[in-house]
Amino acid sequence: MISEFAKSQNLEIMVINIQAFNSEDNIINNERDNSTVSPMQLIAQTNPIVIVDEPQSTSNSEKAKKAIAKFNPMVQLDYSATHTEPINTMFSLNAVEAYNRKLVKQIEVASVTPEGFFNHPYVVLKGFSGGKTIQAKLEVHTRNRNGDIQTKVINVKNGQNLQLLTGNDIYDDNFTIDVINREKGKEYVSFLNGQFVTYDESINHFPETEIKRLQIRRTITEHLDKEKKLNKQGLKVLSLFFIDKVEKYRVYTDEETEHGEYAKIFEEEYKNLIKLPQYRDLFQDEIKDLDRHVSEVHNGYFAKDKCYYER
Repeated sequence: MISEFAKSQNLEIMVINIQAFNSEDNIINNERDNSTVSPMQLIAQTNPIVIVDEPQSTSNSEKAKKAIAKFNPMVQLDYSATHTEPINTMFSLNAVEAYNRKLVKQIEVASVTPEGFFNHPYVVLKGFSGGKTIQAKLEVHTRNRNGDIQTKVINVKNGQNLQLLTGNDIYDDNFTIDVINREKGKEYVSFLNGQFVTYDESINHFPETEIKRLQIRRTITEHLDKEKKLNKQGLKVLSLFFIDKVEKYRVYTDEETEHGEYAKIFEEEYKNLIKLPQYRDLFQDEIKDLDRHVSEVHNGYFAKDKCYYER
């Protein structure tokens, strides 16, 4: 196959992953069948155009770069939205420009952030650092040079003012650090305005679990709404969740698996939503076993799954 690629007079395209050629032990790097050259040397003689997808993960080491160089490419094109090492940039498109040029499909973004969330002081105690000079790690809303609000964790010391540290006027009510106490079991940070935060009590903190619940609920709602529109056309709707930890969806035990936090939230929200009158038309037959129905509409695909390895 590689011989045909190298000798063909037509346009030839080869798709290959980095693991197939980044080791001297790879078949592509060794002579075979009484040949005097390796498959890699054959390819190199063609001076191919090499296109690297997501170079920040595929060619992010010297070993990977040397392996790609063995192709002896006429030119190398790297495509990524998150370059860590831009070289001779040809195109740099933001989301709007890429869509206007019809290079990407249109996407919709839904926010579950509470209304006015960024308009009120927000402080969460994340931890402590420092030796003789104790510092607290606080999660706050900072304003960057462009005026955009970001949620960041900053280190603070006694006497420092959050308004000055963050550049954000929502902390103009004397949010100056008064006391930093890291005594185990009694940790807190207080401000000159009388407010304070502990590991259990924060200022205008929206619980992470509640944010996830809102995201899951919104996704189910969007999914059902799209089903109402597309089912008549014979189109199947698929919604994907990309999660931070596998155990948040599936908990593995010695004998079986159990639902994690996200799976439980999904089933709770799904059961509530499909009862709404607006979605009755989606279910022509009465659902006799609701628990079974709900368990069959979602699943996960993880490397840890035993069935995945047994296929």
